[in-house]
Amino acid sequence: MLFWSIYQRTDLINVKKQIKKYYTAFLGFISQKKFNQQFFFNTKTKKALLYEISFLEWTHLFNTHLDNEGEIARLESAKLIKKKMQKICKNVPVILTGDLNSSPDSEPYQQIISEEQSDSVTQLFDARSISQTPPHGPTGTFTGFDILAKPKFPIDFIFVSKGISVLSHGTLSDSFDGYLPSDHYPVLVEIVSDF
Repeated sequence: MLFWSIYQRTDLINVKKQIKKYYTAFLGFISQKKFNQQFFFNTKTKKALLYEISFLEWTHLFNTHLDNEGEIARLESAKLIKKKMQKICKNVPVILTGDLNSSPDSEPYQQIISEEQSDSVTQLFDARSISQTPPHGPTGTFTGFDILAKPKFPIDFIFVSKGISVLSHGTLSDSFDGYLPSDHYPVLVEIVSDF
């Protein structure tokens, strides 16, 4: 697993002024074992043999938490994440999850899904918008632990690259004994790799 500070660009004075907390991003690797069964018929022994061939398929998983106060800091962080993805991800599906502290119409969100800042692997899509079934639960995700809150827009996202299909997407608004488990609703997707 790799970790890096998403504020490595210390030359940006405006970003440094906006940083209130130290945020990081991490990259993990997910492997999925696939099995392929092959039958072979030996003409000498007249026996059929079953071979099971397995191989690993990799997916890069990035997770981040962008600054909650500085718009410039969030935008520069989004740019750096995309740059890291282009450097690290070579023909491997990508998943990016995290709290962007930004709405879908914001610059950081647009940077994440931008075609201009992407190659064929790092072109990302909001899982909610490409889900094969209608999204479950509320659209908004930040509640501040207020069980009566009705958030209007999401700030927590799951993005996927080409090669990953989103079967379903949900924002989970469950509470327990009148309390929410977090100040954000969890976001859940069911995905399958097309590779």
